[in-house]
Amino acid sequence: FSDWRREHRVAELREAWKHAVEVTLDPETAHPQLYISDLIAVRYRNIPQVVTDSDKRFAWKCVVASQGFQAGKHYWEVDVGHNEMWGVGVCWDDVNRKVVPVTLSPNYGYWVLRLTREQQYLTLTPCRINLSLKTPPTRVRVLLDYEGGAISFFSVNDQSHIYTLTRQFEGLLRPYIQHHVSDEENVTSILICPVSQESEKKNF
Repeated sequence: FSDWRREHRVAELREAWKHAVEVTLDPETAHPQLYISDLIAVRYRNIPQVVTDSDKRFAWKCVVASQGFQAGKHYWEVDVGHNEMWGVGVCWDDVNRKVVPVTLSPNYGYWVLRLTREQQYLTLTPCRINLSLKTPPTRVRVLLDYEGGAISFFSVNDQSHIYTLTRQFEGLLRPYIQHHVSDEENVTSILICPVSQESEKKNF
């Protein structure tokens, strides 16, 4: 049964790959303590950059993509590495980016999988859902089905389905990344993984 389930999951992920999209980060939306490189990597640093403030820039430690989606299916991967705190998902383009603290809940326009300071994987539905994962994911697959009203998270490490959040979507959604640490020495960059056939062969 487990082999059948795995084969079924791999088939689902291969189908998802048909909807793979290139995602790049928008530096103008990044919190000053998040350093963006090559438009695909984000790294937290204690010393903030000198940046121009605008309505686009978030007041907490996150960044969104330049790309936005308001129809169709879209698939991308994020390498979170062994960072101790992160968040991956989507948010409405028109969320209030200056209100702190923020609740990363669908009620406020966020659909996010998180690893917290307490090393707890969770998401909000808006109810808090604590997730017990057999293998800590270092690379997360995200599949957005706009018309289907679902965003699903998968672990590349063991090809497992982590969780699916559902909601009737309206308006523009952007890929979202949150990055924060308590010890800068232990931080690594979070990366948007490039879409390529070679990547597909390696990870399926």
